[in-house]
Amino acid sequence: MARCLKKILKHKKEVKMKSFNLKSITAIILISFLFIKCSESLSSEPLSEPILRNNTGANLQIDLSSFPFESVSDVEKEGLIFMREEEKLARDIYAEMNSIYNVRIFQNIAGSEQTHMNSVKALLDKYSIEDPVLEDVRGIFVNAELQSLYQELLAQGKTSFTEALKVGAIIEEVDIIDLIEELSNAAVDNQDIRFVYNNLLKGSANHLRAFVKNLSANGINYTPQYLSADLYEKIIEGQL
Repeated sequence: MARCLKKILKHKKEVKMKSFNLKSITAIILISFLFIKCSESLSSEPLSEPILRNNTGANLQIDLSSFPFESVSDVEKEGLIFMREEEKLARDIYAEMNSIYNVRIFQNIAGSEQTHMNSVKALLDKYSIEDPVLEDVRGIFVNAELQSLYQELLAQGKTSFTEALKVGAIIEEVDIIDLIEELSNAAVDNQDIRFVYNNLLKGSANHLRAFVKNLSANGINYTPQYLSADLYEKIIEGQL
């Protein structure tokens, strides 16, 4: 589950990275290859249902009672648990960046990520799956890999405002890849889970566009770090 993110996290440990900005050229090439391979293979297949294009992610409200109660596969359980903390990582980073730079984009998107977290929590509750966020403390994660990634992204974002915007774009790229992977998995077939993931995907695409736009306003032409060029362009053009 969330295999693309786990690949990079595993490889980062092997090369003993000290920050999210890789200092080893070989590591950059290999890790970029892993994500590009994932995003290209995932983006080549259409999703089984349309994405709800009118939902920004910030105003996502879900009445899960309108969906049937279905059996949950182990793959779905693992994905929901991971996604709950992955959305928390995004929220926590943006909240920290807002406290440092006091710029509306971080405040707004942090609020959106809280809504994403709530949506996944609703699914965990519906299917009696234990919530990994037992105590919602900023910067604390059950998943050790996410804990490490949080510290690295936080350090990068603290170096400058533009680096903080780049961190936001990176987070949304990874979220998009992981969500597309979930939606492309035949084992993820519960209607309510797919509905939530589709909405989160749309929200992440909107967030990525917002970070890229703000980077452009600050004179930086953002280059995707992990998405394929084709999928990235589709997202920037509003096709996802």
